[in-house]
Amino acid sequence: MLKPNNFGYNFETKSTNSFQNKTKESKIIIKEKAIEEFNSMVETLKNNKINIEVFNDKVEKLPDSVFMNNWISTFPDGKLIIYPIFSEIRRKEKRVDLVNKIVEKYNISEFIDLSYFESKEHYLEGTGSVVFDYDNKIAYACLSERTNETVFNELCRLIGYQGFVFNAENLDGKSIYHTNVMMSITKHFAIVCLESINDPLDRSMIKLSLEQSGKKIIEINFDQLNKFSGNSLEVFNQDNESLFILSSTAESSLSTEQKMKISEQSRIVTVNIPLIEKIGGGSARCMMTSLNC
Repeated sequence: MLKPNNFGYNFETKSTNSFQNKTKESKIIIKEKAIEEFNSMVETLKNNKINIEVFNDKVEKLPDSVFMNNWISTFPDGKLIIYPIFSEIRRKEKRVDLVNKIVEKYNISEFIDLSYFESKEHYLEGTGSVVFDYDNKIAYACLSERTNETVFNELCRLIGYQGFVFNAENLDGKSIYHTNVMMSITKHFAIVCLESINDPLDRSMIKLSLEQSGKKIIEINFDQLNKFSGNSLEVFNQDNESLFILSSTAESSLSTEQKMKISEQSRIVTVNIPLIEKIGGGSARCMMTSLNC
């Protein structure tokens, strides 16, 4: 996780992220509240015996750096991927020092940098754009300005995953900017907003793939999607206990039945990050860069 010492509203990404909202609060207040929410989230995760490594932000003002999962991810076989980013200011978030620290500390066997696609205006923003089923080596991506099919196909070729691409739209008819807003895959179940996939063939294809890979489907609706219930992540703590991390906004939108289905396989842990959600347009999953190697 990366501490957001310069968190704020990113004008470069607003056109492609309908979840972002401006606020009348001063930049200083926003920054202070974001740090407070971040620190509280880290404390909550640590209290649940989750191993957390916190990196410090750059001195340079990078408003979205807290969402470092968009530019870097790792895989169980030791691959480390650097991704092409849509926003020019966000490209400055990529840091050699962080990559080196991960390579030194974890079992990294191969380094792949896809940043060259930025010169072609082709983007794929990490585990925001792609939701991975690591156990079955399957990758899912809903296409948008920030999720390009050419880059996705190249990624799948390099990592040896089967890829599924589809279109998903919010109620306003705009493409959902990141797949991890409408889908989350765990070891035993998948949270997914199937109604956001307009094409019935695509919808059936995604549903069938999830079912065939052994995932119990827990469907969410548009209201729950817009409250970030899809932007959640399963992690395993020091006791190898499955924990399902999501924001308090997301948790409050889920029905009792949905929470019971999740709790059958994973213990729900909530974090309170309303300001980061409102201004940054991302939630709990976006703030965690899971180390799968």
